[in-house]
Amino acid sequence: MFLDRVGGHARANILYDPSHLVPQALDYLAFIDIYRDRIKMFHVKDTELNPDGRVGVYDGCRSWVEWAGRFRSLGDGRVDSSVIFSKMAVNDFPGWAVLEWECCLKHPEEEALFIADRIIRVPGKAFDDFADGGSGEATNRRLLGLDQSHDDRGAHRTGHDRRRAGCFRRSHVPHRRTLGRITTT
Repeated sequence: MFLDRVGGHARANILYDPSHLVPQALDYLAFIDIYRDRIKMFHVKDTELNPDGRVGVYDGCRSWVEWAGRFRSLGDGRVDSSVIFSKMAVNDFPGWAVLEWECCLKHPEEEALFIADRIIRVPGKAFDDFADGGSGEATNRRLLGLDQSHDDRGAHRTGHDRRRAGCFRRSHVPHRRTLGRITTT
């Protein structure tokens, strides 16, 4: 609806913050799939929602610790940050992952360590790129180590020597960016 109103303008983008979607009962993971091209930055933050008969999402008359909907340290709420980081890696997310610390119970340094442990370094090559080494019975025997290839001195070649000799070639895999920029607010 909003994108329709702005005519799908290229500068209408999103700072993704799952901690604000959970209290609204929105599927914060499906949101990534729907708006992946519009998400340019995301807040790494967790939230919990524990309403009762007297307290809803926010209650300005109570202390922050007593709110039913309160921001929490990563892993202590309802947001699965590991799945978010995986989705961002799959989507080749080029933007910033910003720790927005607002937990009323834990120190912000714990949050930064939590994020550092979950950054996904996307490989620069496919796991099976060795498979582009040719085909045929001789190649298969060589790749499986069934040939007793010897160098001029008669010694068995090591894997490093075989790679240098051309038994393994790299296939081209597009470079992906790493979700590696962390800041705190």
